[in-house]
Amino acid sequence: MGKTASEREIQRQIVSLATLAAVLGGIGGGIAFGTLWIIQAPDLSVFKGVGTTFLRIDDPIVGALVHISIAIVFGTVFGLSLVFVPRLGTSQIITVIAATIFGILIWGTLAKFIPSLLNQTPFDTVLSNYFIFDRWISEASLRSLVGHILYGFFLGIITWNLPKLLEKA
Repeated sequence: MGKTASEREIQRQIVSLATLAAVLGGIGGGIAFGTLWIIQAPDLSVFKGVGTTFLRIDDPIVGALVHISIAIVFGTVFGLSLVFVPRLGTSQIITVIAATIFGILIWGTLAKFIPSLLNQTPFDTVLSNYFIFDRWISEASLRSLVGHILYGFFLGIITWNLPKLLEKA
């Protein structure tokens, strides 16, 4: 038996709210991560690198906007995962842990691959570099890991709490 119009509307609202919460969570996580970058490299070189990697524009403002855009995309992916895997959003602690693990997965997969591929590094070189242990424990890599953990943590906190705050408004 199909869902009633009322049930479909409630489901649509849940998806919309989860997506909005995750988009804002992605922005919050991206800002937290970006703030860490500013503390670590006040010359904004990391943002310049992001701008150069993704758009070939060596500008920290462009890099910051690209970084926030990426944070929004991943926040949206996380929000939709809460809709399709509802157990990930059953409590604040589970949501925050899931989001933090999501941040670590982004670091361990995409953050290691995408920049190299965008810089036209041959895939076999990217893949072989992926398995070099020293690259995983380098200072830059560990700083990136901390940033991705911070991103996931804030993504989870905001994604969990925003709907509750909106309900009170």
